[in-house]
Amino acid sequence: MPLIAEHSSARERVAEEAERESVEMKKVEYMLQHLGEIWPGIVSGVTPFGLFVELDNLVEGLIHVASLDDDYYVYVPSPPSLIGERTRRQFRIGDAVEVEVVRVDVDQRQVDFELVG
Repeated sequence: MPLIAEHSSARERVAEEAERESVEMKKVEYMLQHLGEIWPGIVSGVTPFGLFVELDNLVEGLIHVASLDDDYYVYVPSPPSLIGERTRRQFRIGDAVEVEVVRVDVDQRQVDFELVG
């Protein structure tokens, strides 16, 4: 009986992962129709390479730090933030931003944004 339960649990995990991947694929495919559009979002993650932003429709994408061209931004790990060297402008988790959808890669399941304003 324990082997059956273990096998069942493993199959359930595989099914859940397949469902997650399917949902992510549909989100990215949906965003193909919205290239060039501007959306409100919330910073959901900050890394040395950029900002992850989640839109109201639960699609998440990346603003690459190289596209933040108004300043040179430095990553600060605690609390996670990007801070402009010259302007001292900060981006932190929870900040409201407006983004433009600039690239959608269905194969990689990635959406890229650029900051507006």
